[in-house]
Amino acid sequence: MTGSDRYVAYNWLDVTCRQVCWAHLLRDFQAFVERKGESAIIGQLLLKQAALMFELWAWFIGQNIFFTNLRWLVMLRGTTVR
Repeated sequence: MTGSDRYVAYNWLDVTCRQVCWAHLLRDFQAFVERKGESAIIGQLLLKQAALMFELWAWFIGQNIFFTNLRWLVMLRGTTVR
C-alpha cells in the first residue's frame, strides 16, 4: 500500500495499491461543507465519519492490538479479514 497525494506521478500504481492522504481528503470534505446545499450535508457526514474512524483507530492503537490478534478475534466472530 502506498500513501500519496493525487500527484500524477503515482498514476502508474494500481488504485487498489494506493491510499490517498487523509489530510488531503479532510480538506476535500471541508470544501464540500463550504459549498453549501447538499454538498455541505455530504461534507459534514464525511467529516463525522472520518472523525469516528480516527477515534476508533486511536482506541485500536491504545489497546496494543496487533494484526495477528485482530485476525483471531474477527475469526471468532465468524467473519474473515483479508
